[in-house]
Amino acid sequence: MSNRSLARRYAQALFLSSQEKDMLNEVEAELKMVVKTIEDSEQLAAIINRDVISPDEKKALLVKVFDGKISSQTMNFIKLVLDKRREKYLQEMLVEYTILANTARNMLEAEVRTAAELSPRQEEQLKKSLSDFTGKEVLLKIELDPSLLGGVVIRIGDKVYDGSARQQLQSLKKRLESVHFEGDRGEIAT
Repeated sequence: MSNRSLARRYAQALFLSSQEKDMLNEVEAELKMVVKTIEDSEQLAAIINRDVISPDEKKALLVKVFDGKISSQTMNFIKLVLDKRREKYLQEMLVEYTILANTARNMLEAEVRTAAELSPRQEEQLKKSLSDFTGKEVLLKIELDPSLLGGVVIRIGDKVYDGSARQQLQSLKKRLESVHFEGDRGEIAT
């Protein structure tokens, strides 16, 4: 079983349970906090990711760290993950949970790479265009990438829409390479 399918199974179980209890947003925020806290603390990450430390010791530590900060719903999920020794997949579980929660909320995330920073007006126009195109509310995750030279690359799920200047230049180069020049007069034959 791949890491993604394993993470999806755990995320789906948490999603169904959270949806039933009307806690989608709360659990998502708490799970993000747990993952970020572990990632931001080298000590905590080292303990959680060490196989020689028992699940009970890890659970006791996380209960201390998150007591009163997360719901029993999220804490029970974390304990289950630790019991099954799947803690190294928490980040992937969070990603899969977020996808499921966004789908339930009729939302989707679009990863946008641009060569230059977008103005607030451009962001809104892009968001509206993508919402009209997909029929869902779109959350933009914008990243600057000067290597694009200009334009934008958008990833929605498994689909990539490449409107970058770099891609257009590569496409033009391929077309020019496929053109044959005939004779001394510079006539083009295709």
